[in-house]
Amino acid sequence: MSPEAQRIAIAEACGWTEISDWGAGGINGKHPTEPWVEVIPAYLNDLNAMHEAEMMLKSEDCHTYGCYCSNLYEDFGNTVSLTARQRAEAFLKTLAAWKEAAVSDTPETDAVDGKPTWQADIVEVGWVQSDFARRLERERDEARADLEFRRGLSQLQEQQLNEVRAERDKHHEDADAFLDKWSKAQERAIDAERERDQYKGLLIRLYNDLFVHHKGEAVRDFKELFREENYN
Repeated sequence: MSPEAQRIAIAEACGWTEISDWGAGGINGKHPTEPWVEVIPAYLNDLNAMHEAEMMLKSEDCHTYGCYCSNLYEDFGNTVSLTARQRAEAFLKTLAAWKEAAVSDTPETDAVDGKPTWQADIVEVGWVQSDFARRLERERDEARADLEFRRGLSQLQEQQLNEVRAERDKHHEDADAFLDKWSKAQERAIDAERERDQYKGLLIRLYNDLFVHHKGEAVRDFKELFREENYN
């Protein structure tokens, strides 16, 4: 709960009405017992003002207020030494008027809302248009979030693409290895076919040598073949 909101809530609990925040002009309201408008007390900085506010508590509220003060005692020490700000928190919680500050989606604009902008030469040049600035801040944050999402998506897609590339390269390697084996198998098949034809021709010549011509040439070639290194 902002300091200004606490101050206004306490003033309303003490009977102040028609409260309005004039920014630099202060927070004004109609006095609870007098017929004029003046600046409401600075409860968070004035112990006397807080003591007056405590007098507005009903008898049934005092126990609750004491409990909240005891809780603050655990954090800050002797309840007699509690500051005006700490007493203000306990006062508002006792009356169930304490509101947790909402998380704003335009914190940068909120920080300068109603404040003049300045140039380097300390010349005032204008006021922040908060509604327009908040819209721009939200659009910027949405664009940043969208950009971060797209960056993450791009990284994920790049990772998936790299995995596909790695799988493709593995398939290429497997295919190259298969083609190499197939090529060698083809070479062995050709060599086996050539050797088969050689033996087939030799057998025909042996048959002719033994049973037809009796020249002995095939027998000599057969002996030469078995003298080669593979048949020793």
